[in-house]
Amino acid sequence: MNNKKPLVSVVVVNHNGKELLKNCFNSLANLDYPRNRLELSMVDNLSKDDSVGYVKRCFPQINVFKNTCNNYCKANNLGIKKSKGDYVAMLNNDTVVDKSWLRELVKVIGRDDKIGAVGSKILLSNGKIQSIGHEEFPYYYWGDKGFLEKDLQQYSEIRSIPSVSNCSALYRKEALYNAGLFDEDFGMYMEDVDISFRLKQKRWKIFYAPNSKVYHKLHGSNQNEEERRFYIEKNRLLFIAKYFPEKLKENTIGYGNVAHLNTFYFQRLLLDLFNKLLKHHGDDKGKRVFSGLYNTIKKTEAYRQHCLRIDSERKSLDSEEERKNYQEQQNLINQRNQELANLNNELQSREEHLKSETQAVRERDTKLNDFTVRLEVQKEKIQHLDKEIQGRTQFTQGQEQRIQEQQNLINQRNQELANLNNELQSREEHLKSETQAVRERDTKLNDFTVRLEDRSRQIMNLENDIAGLDNTLKRKAEQSIRQDAAIAEMNSKISAIYNSHTYRFIVRPIIWPSVRFAKAIVKIFKWQPKEGSSKRKLTKEKQEVYIAQACSKNAQVAYGQQNEYSLKLTNKGFREEEVRAHVDIWPYKLRSHPDRHYAFFVTKVSIPPLGSTTIKILYDWETQMVFFSNGNRLEIIDSWRGNMEKEQLYIMEFLVATSENERLGKLEILQRVKF
Repeated sequence: MNNKKPLVSVVVVNHNGKELLKNCFNSLANLDYPRNRLELSMVDNLSKDDSVGYVKRCFPQINVFKNTCNNYCKANNLGIKKSKGDYVAMLNNDTVVDKSWLRELVKVIGRDDKIGAVGSKILLSNGKIQSIGHEEFPYYYWGDKGFLEKDLQQYSEIRSIPSVSNCSALYRKEALYNAGLFDEDFGMYMEDVDISFRLKQKRWKIFYAPNSKVYHKLHGSNQNEEERRFYIEKNRLLFIAKYFPEKLKENTIGYGNVAHLNTFYFQRLLLDLFNKLLKHHGDDKGKRVFSGLYNTIKKTEAYRQHCLRIDSERKSLDSEEERKNYQEQQNLINQRNQELANLNNELQSREEHLKSETQAVRERDTKLNDFTVRLEVQKEKIQHLDKEIQGRTQFTQGQEQRIQEQQNLINQRNQELANLNNELQSREEHLKSETQAVRERDTKLNDFTVRLEDRSRQIMNLENDIAGLDNTLKRKAEQSIRQDAAIAEMNSKISAIYNSHTYRFIVRPIIWPSVRFAKAIVKIFKWQPKEGSSKRKLTKEKQEVYIAQACSKNAQVAYGQQNEYSLKLTNKGFREEEVRAHVDIWPYKLRSHPDRHYAFFVTKVSIPPLGSTTIKILYDWETQMVFFSNGNRLEIIDSWRGNMEKEQLYIMEFLVATSENERLGKLEILQRVKF
């Protein structure tokens, strides 16, 4: 079963993401995809945080490859070339995949051989949507569709999309090689838009799988914001230069982000743009297109310098304002410290003066002086406490409001808890009743088991009787052979008589006419009714047909599926007999009411003399019952079906009767029906 799943290679590109790899690879280890049909690889982009050593120590089952430079596209191409699978999945190192992530991707891409790529539903850690694929904006910007929307199942259908996100995407390797691998000039960003554009040019389809979910730590690689802006703007212009060079002039400035790049990034952007034009359109056309951008680049450079001055001035103003605020705070602190020092000096001088004035009466007024000093201190403390009380009063009011909100929430939770307790009590009561019902059913099942064992013993006895009857039939067959030989001998003698001259010239022309004339005279004078019919009737007194065996292939059958039964009928007579075979079904609990059938079916079958006929029966316990005999399908001459009750035990009665519905025998089996 597992070998029917396609081999899939998962490629994870890493650059200094050691702390992210544990969660990523642990989630891949928990996939519900066969392990022997999964290949995991990590391509490292010159990491300096021991990522390679960490993976080799902790995840030895993962293939590790080292890239020669920090280029995301080149790393992905290396992983594709090293992969063995028919499909290649690209996955970011700052993601955690759902258990069915890969199975759902494979399910969608396997729907059509022309599907070249399938993207996942990418969610943020807070459950909001990051991307279900890309959509195009003006000036050839591309963004994530559904970004920051709540996941309300508005994107729950499989759909065709313009571009997948390489954060989590599954590619058909044949399609990648047909369209060409990732364009390494892009480095990172928009490389997935570029490959999707080329896949569509080659008539490959791109789809979105809503049930393939992956959780992404947005910007988990901690990339510099200015560097990220540079790659987005550069790759946007490279995309235009590669496919629509005539539209570069009107789309160069875009939304204006290119004007905020520093001089190094701006010059590097122009150089990469020039090289891209030469690479894809040749020297003549590339230089001509780039020369046509001179005025646009000149204006963009002027606007960039203007923006840089504004940004610099804004930063300077922000820094000056922060410095002034800091200086004012320091001055205020110094002022408060000076006032506190003056107050301490004044307090010390007052204490010394007070001590000199009260030295004479110290013994008498010691307590009074202590009280006075303490009173002054308490006054100051009271002033501070008043301010603190005011602040705390405001804080207390806020806390009271929060407490009230918490109390309301607690009341709500208590009400929910009470509802849950009530529901739990009702469920416990229901469980008790169900348990009692199960016990009763177990008791009935034990009774059924005992009856089934008795029925098995009866069947064994019947099989022994059948074996004895078979031996008797064999002896009778031998007697029949001897009788046939005697009859053949008698026929030869009769033939000799018929061929004799006496019979030919005397008996046939003279005696037989005289005998027929005498019979006619007797019939005229004495009429008697004709005895019976020449057609033989099968009655109970001369019962020669009986049920030899009736059995089910399985003790427990499945409702709605084909279940097989076998009915063996034996004829111990010397003539072929035609009988009616009945199959009657009713619930076991209504066995005392034989007229309350669930269903019955009737067919006709012929049984050879001194032989047996086995009827194969297929029944789905719903509407269809089919009878087969000797490989031929028998016609159902009568049937009826009622409503199925949700019972687990049913009685099937196999009955054989004459064409006049005179019963010749029956057997019953007990069936457990599984819904």
